[in-house]
Amino acid sequence: MIAIANALDLEVILVPRKAMPAVQLIARQAAHTSSQQQSSTEPRPAYSLDEDDW
Repeated sequence: MIAIANALDLEVILVPRKAMPAVQLIARQAAHTSSQQQSSTEPRPAYSLDEDDW
């Protein structure tokens, strides 16, 4: 399994069950962000100001 993961440029790690929801959320956000960056040619700002911040 480790060889397959390495071939796919993935890491095999042990995560406590209590931490799994956080790890899954981070992984989903990373996948979503990378897919958006590939489909979008314009760079997105790291943050945006609300009208109150002007």
